[in-house]
Amino acid sequence: MTACGSTADRRNHGMKTLSYNNLELSFTDRGRLCCLSQNGDRITGNRQDDPYVTLVIDGKEYSDAHGLAFARWQEENGALAVTYTGDGFEVTVHIEKALCGLCLYADITALPGVSLQEVQSVTFQLPAVRYDGLDADLFHAPGQGACYEVTSENIIFSPDATTGDMRGFVTQEDMYSTTPDKGAGLLAVERADKTACVGLTSYCSRENFFPMTRVTDDGIYLMQRDMLVFDLRRFPKMETGRVYVLAGSYRQVLESYQTLLSRVVGLRVPETPGWLRRGAILEVSMAQLGDFDRAIGQLDWLYGIGVRTLYLMPCLCYEDPSIYCTIDYFRIEPRFGGEDAFRRFVTALHAKGMRILMDLVPQGTSAGNALVREHPDWYEKTPDGKMFGSHGWDDTCSLDWANPEVQQFFASVASFYVKNFDVDGYRVDAPHWKEPNRDPQLSYHASYTCFGGVRLTEKVLESIRAIKPDAALLNEVWGAVFQHTTHTVCEYNIHWALYNAALSVWNGSQLQRWLSEYRFTQPQDAPKVVFLETHDTRLLTPPAQRLRGSAVTEALMDLAVFAGCQPMIWYDELERRESYYTGLLALRAELGGALEGWADTEAVTTDQPNVFAAARRGERRLLLLENLGSYPTRTHLSGASAFFGLDPQKSYRAEVIRCAGNIGVSFPSRSFTFTGSDLENQEIILEACRSCWFELREL
Repeated sequence: MTACGSTADRRNHGMKTLSYNNLELSFTDRGRLCCLSQNGDRITGNRQDDPYVTLVIDGKEYSDAHGLAFARWQEENGALAVTYTGDGFEVTVHIEKALCGLCLYADITALPGVSLQEVQSVTFQLPAVRYDGLDADLFHAPGQGACYEVTSENIIFSPDATTGDMRGFVTQEDMYSTTPDKGAGLLAVERADKTACVGLTSYCSRENFFPMTRVTDDGIYLMQRDMLVFDLRRFPKMETGRVYVLAGSYRQVLESYQTLLSRVVGLRVPETPGWLRRGAILEVSMAQLGDFDRAIGQLDWLYGIGVRTLYLMPCLCYEDPSIYCTIDYFRIEPRFGGEDAFRRFVTALHAKGMRILMDLVPQGTSAGNALVREHPDWYEKTPDGKMFGSHGWDDTCSLDWANPEVQQFFASVASFYVKNFDVDGYRVDAPHWKEPNRDPQLSYHASYTCFGGVRLTEKVLESIRAIKPDAALLNEVWGAVFQHTTHTVCEYNIHWALYNAALSVWNGSQLQRWLSEYRFTQPQDAPKVVFLETHDTRLLTPPAQRLRGSAVTEALMDLAVFAGCQPMIWYDELERRESYYTGLLALRAELGGALEGWADTEAVTTDQPNVFAAARRGERRLLLLENLGSYPTRTHLSGASAFFGLDPQKSYRAEVIRCAGNIGVSFPSRSFTFTGSDLENQEIILEACRSCWFELREL
């Protein structure tokens, strides 16, 4: 790319600039974003008609390129603001410096007497980024782990992808995971020599963003679409969520995203109760157990496997066909035994040293629920005032999470079972984004419904901990926006990443790099619950049931546990995986604190692409090697001696403490000795689809 001219030159030509970490955004005197420069070089294409901000109002698009007229610039305290006028409204885009990068957001104001009705979205877009060419520049979407069989475009998000690999994909709202409720939302382009990188991400605790990309010969466009919805007639002014431009090396971009979460947003993960970290969580429905009294007879068996927490799918009064179609939140379903039997079941669980999480279902209710008649204002409405089912769950009526009375109602429901039945907490069902509430009588913006579940879970957590200080919440949705309101999350992104490896979409070293990058997209020390199957994976991960009991999937659960994740088991798995889980959970219990926190997946590598490596140091030196290929392989380590701090003159022993499947290594004694200077010279033969755990001890 050619240089874009010095900052002084651009200012002399009436251009406005703002820079951060050697990245500079340049605007024309008429408010057009014309250039991105990094380290003095222009990194964007030459098209002059591309918009950087686009609004949809009443179905019509307005952008700085078409439909918006430049009005004025304002500069104050090192920040820029540019105002445009449209058909009866003004929009002001703010460009400011933040701790992590450059921040963009917009104010939208309706002018008096306009006939406009509804803002429906606002999209921010960088000009097409191009360093050395589409097939040379690297593309990153860390935090995207969707299994390739179920994504709409079958995008596999390979850690080795170039921007050219993204050609041909249709730009659409479900191209990437929504953010910040599911994915990280970070999109990044890196120069091939790894000396420079630019990223675009977003954050809003009110409504979700859709990250999107589009590739042309000019480069790759990075976009963030804010699903902001509000009625201009009743609320004449509104502010969008924040979009952030990050720059530096790719590692610096990842670290800037971590700064965004920890210092700009200020996310803090609640301290997880110790009991929730022990053993495994078992997901089970009463249809599998029979009824509460019969279920008591299975507790010894489950405890022997290593299960310490039961996540019980909905057991409140429901209306067929789904147990999630709740008809009464304050009654236990009689078909399962009713209240007295449930109390006996919880008492028996606690007597075994086990805990129970009930399923809290705030998404919607049965149409026959008395709340529909008694509190119709608690439900979402279409513009003509009709209730509807969220996300296609048409057997329910969608509740408005932003309604304070709805939030308090579920806090009361949660408190009721903690107080009266001594339950230990809840798994919160599907609190991800939902459609805006377009009720014409609503007293607040329609978008507030989208992430009203964040406020709802905050109130639930506060209410149950007031009764039982070590009560816990497990959130089905895994994005950053929920991680300060719940103790742990169901980590679908890691789950999908594991299956991409199981299906040979990624090799071992690619999975290793993906996990290393993914760590930066999460709040620090956020605990994760990982699983091979749930009741939803038949739809969300079709290969999961087909691969049940296979060596590769069991090796991958070994990997997740070594990495520091909490294992969750779907009851149906036990028919084929009972002995596997029993052995894994026994070792997890024996290692205890040595497996807490994230394992290191960067420092130790191997010379074979199919081999995954992870390591831990501290009270014990632990090494995990997994051959995810289809054939045995010979491999050597790199970086292990330095990571473990081995003395070159001392002798050590590496002992196999677990091999899932066959022995899987080249030495029959299950151990070998070496000096601190000689570990990297050891050849290790790994069987296919097997995990091997080593402990290194000084002799």
